[in-house]
Amino acid sequence: MLLLALFTNPLHNIIYALLFFAALTITLVSVGYLSVLTYRNSLSAKSRSVVFIISISITLLLMLRSAGALGLLDTVALCLLTVGMLFYVTKRT
Repeated sequence: MLLLALFTNPLHNIIYALLFFAALTITLVSVGYLSVLTYRNSLSAKSRSVVFIISISITLLLMLRSAGALGLLDTVALCLLTVGMLFYVTKRT
């Protein structure tokens, strides 16, 4: 993943950027699942949802930041959306 980021230019071929962010999302989800399993020894539906929401939010944050389209208001909106989704998931299950 690091080699893909270092040796390619996403402005010329958008497929490299999509592959990078897909691999990043899969890595974040896997590391999140591993950390939850290490800490709690079980993986509930709530834990899976929380890990997935945090992973997608981090990926969106990095995607918008790398495109140069992340301002202060956008950052606040993304954080509020993430907190709202986490609150909904923890209260729903």
